[in-house]
Amino acid sequence: MIENLREIAGNVSPEMKNIEHDGPLVVHGNVESGSFIVATGDIIIHGDVENSKIKSIKGHVVIDGGIRGVNSIVYANGGDVKTRFVYNGTIKSEGDVIIKDNAIDAHIIAKHSLFVFDGEGKIEGGETEAGIDIVANFIGNNTSAATVIKISDFKQRELFAVLSRIDFQIKEISDQMGNLEKFIEVIRLLGNKVITLPLEKKQDLALKVKKYNELKLQLDKFTGEKSKIVVEQKKEDELERAIIVKRTLFSGVYVYMDKAKLPIQHSYANVILYKRGIIIIGDYDKFMYRKKYAY
Repeated sequence: MIENLREIAGNVSPEMKNIEHDGPLVVHGNVESGSFIVATGDIIIHGDVENSKIKSIKGHVVIDGGIRGVNSIVYANGGDVKTRFVYNGTIKSEGDVIIKDNAIDAHIIAKHSLFVFDGEGKIEGGETEAGIDIVANFIGNNTSAATVIKISDFKQRELFAVLSRIDFQIKEISDQMGNLEKFIEVIRLLGNKVITLPLEKKQDLALKVKKYNELKLQLDKFTGEKSKIVVEQKKEDELERAIIVKRTLFSGVYVYMDKAKLPIQHSYANVILYKRGIIIIGDYDKFMYRKKYAY
């Protein structure tokens, strides 16, 4: 039995007011236009979502039907979003976004990867952004509808922000230690003569030594954290991020990878797009063959 599970037998409607639940939640029907659902755990909806807001604070969102409407926003703060289709709606996920059929005129942000290739597998119109990979059967259409596809360095931005905070803390601690070092030097110079100082002076110096040692422990801690972040940054730099189109990449698609931009002016079949300073379009099978024998 799932702890603190809430189940809603039929449809969710605006008349039910905002639905807020601490734990996982299952809706056995549709989520009707104008509804709002937020839960701390996984949210499972067995029907469709239309012009409604769905948010999981710590879990996944699984929609067996699809997402319709410009006012639909589905957000998984702690996991993946899975759905059959999305028309005009918005999906934001801290993990992966997995769409079985089509994403049409949608706005999608997946901090990890986006997969649209189980069914028809089409991304058409709208703007799609992922942190690692985008994999689809079709991107764009034969009428050259404007479709924007982005691979963005979400993780690197997060690591840079963390590193900046750590550097600021290290500087503050180092400055404080620098101010205390003159007192530490006095103690060194006095040696055994310290015991001849007045009690108040000895206590003051002792407190400053204690503070200095506490700051040193903090500095060691933050320096260690910084080393781990630098290693993680290096791994992220070496991570191969790509857009894979198994069937057709149509002209009219705009591809962005970090700061590089490539407007697609011809249609391509079975391609991979990756970045080597500029965006490169390659045959996917040949790319995988070279990669297989590159080691």
